[in-house]
Amino acid sequence: MKNNQLIPGEPLREGVDLIADKKTGALIVVGSSSKLDKISSGGINLSNCKFTPEMLCELAKMDGAIIVDQNVDTILKANVHLNPSDLIETSQTGTRHRTAQRVSVETELDVIAVSDESGIIKVFSKDEVNELEESSIILGRVNESLQSIDRTRRRFDDAVFELGELEIENSITNQQVLEVVQRGELLGRLSEQVRNEAENLGEDSGLVMIQIDSLESGVRQTLDLVLKDHLPTRKFRNISKAADEISNLTYEELNSIQTLGTFIASKKKWFAWYILAGSASLVMIFALAWGWYNYDGDISYGRLTRIPYQEIQWYHAVAPAILLLLTRIGIPVSTTFLVLSAFASTVVLEKVLMKSVIGYGLAAMIAYMVWIGVSYFINEKFDKVQDKHRRPWVIAQWCTTGFLWYTWLSHDIANIAVFLPRELPLNLLIAIIALLSVLLFYIFWDRGGRIQRVVYSKTGTRYTRSATIIDFVYAVILLYFKQYNDIPMSTTWVFVGLLCGRELAISTMNKDYKLRYVFPLIGKDFLKMIFGLTVSVGIVLSIHYVLIPNGF
Repeated sequence: MKNNQLIPGEPLREGVDLIADKKTGALIVVGSSSKLDKISSGGINLSNCKFTPEMLCELAKMDGAIIVDQNVDTILKANVHLNPSDLIETSQTGTRHRTAQRVSVETELDVIAVSDESGIIKVFSKDEVNELEESSIILGRVNESLQSIDRTRRRFDDAVFELGELEIENSITNQQVLEVVQRGELLGRLSEQVRNEAENLGEDSGLVMIQIDSLESGVRQTLDLVLKDHLPTRKFRNISKAADEISNLTYEELNSIQTLGTFIASKKKWFAWYILAGSASLVMIFALAWGWYNYDGDISYGRLTRIPYQEIQWYHAVAPAILLLLTRIGIPVSTTFLVLSAFASTVVLEKVLMKSVIGYGLAAMIAYMVWIGVSYFINEKFDKVQDKHRRPWVIAQWCTTGFLWYTWLSHDIANIAVFLPRELPLNLLIAIIALLSVLLFYIFWDRGGRIQRVVYSKTGTRYTRSATIIDFVYAVILLYFKQYNDIPMSTTWVFVGLLCGRELAISTMNKDYKLRYVFPLIGKDFLKMIFGLTVSVGIVLSIHYVLIPNGF
């Protein structure tokens, strides 16, 4: 029997529905074979009787089974007595249903049993038993499923829209990519399930199929484009391989972003992390080599002239250990204060503190004035970069980031150089460059770690245009203080001051960004800096007044 012969609208289905409505009951065998002949007896030969639903219903009033041909074109026999083997196990209870299952198993033909009491229609196909449902029940279930598909499509469109916005701003993370893939795959699976369900509606399935096609329109093409943009080429040579792997995921795996992300590597829209790390390493190598060459082997750019070299003691390791701990919990603590406090005298530390406080205040004021001016031209929070301007902003970000990275290194490399001789031999310089390059690649692989959340919590700092402006202003301020004198300073304080002034300016010019949202953000960062400063002061006081009171 063909699979579609019992869907609503087909002659066989109409016939069994008539029998069920009249509660006459029936046993119908679809097809004929020698095995069927062996277990059947009696009956009326109707080989020339054309099949019609009405004729089937009338013949069902007689006792015995009805036999129709395989294509359900002709009624072959009626009032046939069937006698299958009693040794065949059956899960059915009524005599008609037990006989139907045994006949199907023994003859390998499809047998339909219609109950005369309940009107329930069961189809036996060898060991399988299926109960036919009314069209209204199927249609109700399909309509509920269509609502689920509609909700999933809206969520998919929202995810695609957000991904597009982030692509424009060059700030995509794997989270957004995986959400699009996840929702698109779920939408496809739901649609396939509803299609299979709707096929049971027969001639009533047309409208449902149109709705499914409309809800699913463009999804596959969008997923292919997303996968093409974000797949790691080393693992997947084509889109179909990725689609096959996604389709093989279970629903539990598909609902887990972590599991779905195992086949999509850590990759940004524009540049892979290792390209960024390699570029940063080249700038770092230039900065260290330039300082080493121009300052007679001193990679600190002369920032440590007031802090003489000391033999490393156990207490010098306390500051880096505390720094590592505070950084892991996301506190933007000053590396300069923590590290140099273990080496510098109280007089030098006081000068470092004063220069850093001035840096914080000056950065905040400059940032406030700059972003007040910027706000007259663009709204960083809502104005998106146009496609034609996207590439220039990306190039500008590369340039300003390289400039900032060099300027920052000329300040903060002193925090590493303080552990080293002031005049480095070439072999030691090469070893330090190699070690720092390895650590730099790890940082990029880890996406900056938890301390990066401090930056991302500020308005729009992850966007290309915003990051470019921030980098440039930050680099200019650091360059100014580099030329001011050779006293080290906290670049962290300068950076947090810059973000503080920027947030205040944006809140001043944007009525939707209230000050009550800004002050908790600024205050939290300031308290964290004060906490780091307190730890630094505690370290220097412990060293100079407890451990080695006469050491300086």
